[in-house]
This record gives sequence, C-alpha cells and structure tokens, in this order.
Amino acid sequence: EIPDTDGMKFVRDMKIGWNLGNTFDAITNAQKEDDLSIEWSWCGEKTTKEMIDAVKAAGFKTLRLPVSWHNHVSGDHYTISEAWLDRVQEVLDYAVDDDMYVILNISKGFFKFSHKFFIWNF
Repeated sequence: EIPDTDGMKFVRDMKIGWNLGNTFDAITNAQKEDDLSIEWSWCGEKTTKEMIDAVKAAGFKTLRLPVSWHNHVSGDHYTISEAWLDRVQEVLDYAVDDDMYVILNISKGFFKFSHKFFIWNF
C-alpha cells in the first residue's frame, strides 16, 4: 500500500509531465552562432512562452527542464555564463507563470577535477 504522506500528495498533484528535451541539454552546436543558439541547435526550435502555454493548455502540470551547463562555463572558477543562466530562468519562469511544477536537472554533466574529466549522464 502506498502511504498517504505529504510527499505522495505532492507527487499526485504534479500529475503527468512534459519533457523539454533536446533543447537546453544539447551538448553540441554546429551553428555556433552565439552562447544561446545551442538551445535550438538539436531541435531547430527556440522555446517560447506560447509553447509552454500550449503544453499547459494540453493538460500538463509539470515541466522537466534538463540543462547542460558545461558548454557555458569559463575561467579558472568555472563561472556559468550569465546569459545562459538568464535564459534558463526565463523558460523556467514561463512554466511557473502557468502555475506548473518544474523539474530542473543537470543533464549530460561534464566536470573537471585534478586534470581528469568525470562524465555522467542523468
């Protein structure tokens, strides 16, 4: 029997979700137009408010927003591009403004430690 806890009530309220894949989790960008063009380099579409509104209108209550960060870091302190952070926040806000749940996760993470690369994929 599944317990009737606050956590389970939360999950039940999330209902069915929609995955915004092949956008912010793209890891290559053949066009190399700018730091933000990677978002549409795999799927050919830039995420819009109207797109997320349509997802909500179709009955979805949850948006999964997978994001790759490694193509957007620079310097010895691995600072994430402010433009990339702002764009992720903008799309996240589209869903929040539609009263949706958002699952924001690291996708295709690449991190450097002691001159060796550790790679994992969620």
